[in-house]
Amino acid sequence: MKEERVKAEVMCPFCGTYTILKIKNHRKSVSCPGCREQLYLKKTHGKDFYFRASEAFGMRNITREFEKLFEENSK
Repeated sequence: MKEERVKAEVMCPFCGTYTILKIKNHRKSVSCPGCREQLYLKKTHGKDFYFRASEAFGMRNITREFEKLFEENSK
């Protein structure tokens, strides 16, 4: 059985590449076809694309750590 592929809009912050890819729907990241940097796949609620990739993979964890740090200091 062939696995379904979905559309992903890629907007690379590193090299500026813009493209639309067909990928498997269980992926968490994708490599930019222009510069090969890993990009985080974020699910969209739009009907045009299933995923949008516009930030570096791993930045979500760094952002969450900073949010926790500022939450602790503000209490």
